[in-house]
Amino acid sequence: MKIISRGKFYKRSLLLYRKVRYRKGHGVHSPFAYNFITKVIDERAAYYCENDIELTRKKISYPDQSFFLPAENGQGEQRISIHEIMKKIAIKPKNGALLLRMTNYFKPRNILQVGEAVGFSTLYLSSYSSDVQVLVLEEHAGRAALCRAVFEKHKANNIQLQEGPYYETLPVALADREQVDFVYLDFLNSTELNTYVIDQCLSHLHDQSVLVVSGIKTTKEKKEFWKHLCFRPEVSVTVDVYEFGIVFFNKKLHKRNYIVSF
Repeated sequence: MKIISRGKFYKRSLLLYRKVRYRKGHGVHSPFAYNFITKVIDERAAYYCENDIELTRKKISYPDQSFFLPAENGQGEQRISIHEIMKKIAIKPKNGALLLRMTNYFKPRNILQVGEAVGFSTLYLSSYSSDVQVLVLEEHAGRAALCRAVFEKHKANNIQLQEGPYYETLPVALADREQVDFVYLDFLNSTELNTYVIDQCLSHLHDQSVLVVSGIKTTKEKKEFWKHLCFRPEVSVTVDVYEFGIVFFNKKLHKRNYIVSF
């Protein structure tokens, strides 16, 4: 008999409740939000490039090798095998497919990603079009090295990676762009750093820009960060799909926070 830990039982129960309570756009009156939920979040049709990305995931896992990545507690580094990275750290195919559907739906011309676990979320973000330009900022050398290996294996030519401290690379990246269409924030180590990224990006976002924040439910600190982000005056509509927080800035939309089963 398999024993389920209390934490896993609570998470599974919460996800089941969300699936029953918040599904298929029920109770959503905004045409914008309803279309986004039904045509993007609830869409289950697969894109051919998803298979290509997952094939790259298999290729990068062989032969087995190790990388130095930040420790789970945020203190120091740990050596971890590529198999463990793919299993525990890399974005899940289901979540990556949602990123792909979002970029395909909104058609951003440029994408800024701040923080990258191992490179696969970038592949999903960038695959809807070879014309989209994606800039990834990553300050940890081990993660940056792994990302380069993934991008090279996938032959991704529309992705640029800049390595270095975010306090240095982000202002330069934004200075090179008048506007940013799509921002993906892979939750960073501290609320202060995440708030800095949001503050810097806000002046470069426009009414049609989209901000996606990953890992909004993983810790109490991240839950609080998401809660405060939802109520910022620049934000109009937010969508909580548990794995991601999705933010819109169109002032024509009534301010509303949606919880959606995914």
